[in-house]
Order: sequence, then structure tokens, then C-alpha cells
Amino acid sequence: MCEESFEYYKTLLRIGGEAAAFLRDHACEEVYGRSVKGDTIRADLEAEDYIIDIIKSEGLRGVIVTEERGRIDLGSDNMLFIIDPLDGSTNYKHCVPWCNVSIALFVKNNNTYEEVAGVIAPIFHGDPVGFAKGCGCFEGMKKIEAKNRGNLVLVYADEPQSLPLLSELIVTIKEKYKNPKVRSLGSAALELAYTAMGRSIVFADFRGSLRNVDVASALGMLRECGGIALDLEGKSIEIVSNSVMKIGTIIASLDKDLVLTYVNRVREKRGGR
Repeated sequence: MCEESFEYYKTLLRIGGEAAAFLRDHACEEVYGRSVKGDTIRADLEAEDYIIDIIKSEGLRGVIVTEERGRIDLGSDNMLFIIDPLDGSTNYKHCVPWCNVSIALFVKNNNTYEEVAGVIAPIFHGDPVGFAKGCGCFEGMKKIEAKNRGNLVLVYADEPQSLPLLSELIVTIKEKYKNPKVRSLGSAALELAYTAMGRSIVFADFRGSLRNVDVASALGMLRECGGIALDLEGKSIEIVSNSVMKIGTIIASLDKDLVLTYVNRVREKRGGR
């Protein structure tokens, strides 16, 4: 399993790296930051087409689920690619260097898709990171040891009703870690991937608006690195789908006890609901 999944990882690493370089070449160009529809900018569409063309040129056949165009069939359903061509579009539009290309690959086994590899490729700075199932987590081609370090907490809590959830999270973290520093940087996949590596203690998104395309590769990496991701009901986050789907709130960390303690406290305050 490791050998095969690592070959898939290397393929995604190449595709993600080329797409990130394409976006880097056009960074801060007004035309690429121009809004197309809603939060979608031209760079989203151009990068998506670029990735799809590379997948085709590699001779890969499967189903592609993308942020902008939904489902694309390439003549087979044995492989499933879940792609976010530009995570952090708002940052990219405003020439803020914190965004990435994310690609996850699932392979069909007995009519069930299994995630075998994923890559999160920063556009402006740093090596791509990702995982190969059964092989571990990687930064570029270097295998990494995932362990918590520092005191960074990465949280999205845009709405007033999220503030009590954030407050309870900080209280829970402070019982175990000193002086947590809360940040929200604008690229969920990168932040979740860095949490998988232990560069942040916790990643949490209380907005309820995340989709499978946003975090498929990073969630696969988190689990391969030994972490956990739950919703507020204590259920594991499921991301496999042959279409774009919302996955809701996420609490993720390498520290499984911390996540479980927090979720249980939230459920108790809600009366076990």
C-alpha cells in the first residue's frame, strides 16, 4: 500500500507544484483578481482548468470534483480527485501571500473510495506538504515527524454566535498549554495542514461553511499524521463525495484528548444535544 500511495503522492506533488507556480506567475495581476461570480475570481477558474489539463495529460482517468465546476467525468470512476485550485482567493486577490492549491486523491476499492494521497501546495512561500497513506506525512519529499510545538491556535469564528464556542475552546486549551495565540490567516487547508504537522495546537472552524473541496487533502494529512477532526457532535468529519458538499464545523488537532475534552464540554452545555 505504501509504495503505491507514495507514487500517487509524487504525482500530486508534481501537479500541485506546477499549478502553484502558474498562480505565482500571475500573482498581483489585476485581471486575475477580478471577480467572476460571488467570491470566485478569474484565478480560481484559470487554475482549475490548468489542473484539469495536467491530470488529463498525465493519462489519469477518474472523477474530478472541483470548487468551481462541480463534477467532471474523465471516463472512469476508479479514481476520485477532490480539488481546490485556489484556497485563499481573497488573500490572492489582494496580493496577500497566504494561499494554496489543494488536491486529494481517492481510489475505489470494493465500491468504496479510500483517500490514498493529498497535497497542499503553498503558492508564495514554503514547500508543498501532504501525505501518502501508510507512508506518513511529507514536506516536499522529506518525511516529517508530526508533534505539537508552540502555542498557535488557528480559528475561524466570523459570527457572534460563534464567540461562546471560541471562548470555551480557549479555556480548554489553557488548561494544558500556556499562552495560546489565536490567529485566522485566510487559507483553511494550509492552516489545517500545519496543524497536522504540529505547528499549531488546534484548527477550528465554527462558520459551518467549509466544503469537502476546501479541506479534503488537509484532513487526509491530519489523519495520516495521527490527528483527529470532529464536529461539535463528536462525529468524525467525512469528506468523500462525488460532488461538492458542505461538511460544517471542524475541531482538529494532533492532541486527541484536547479535541474530545472540548467537544464533550460543548455537548454538555447544550444539554447533550
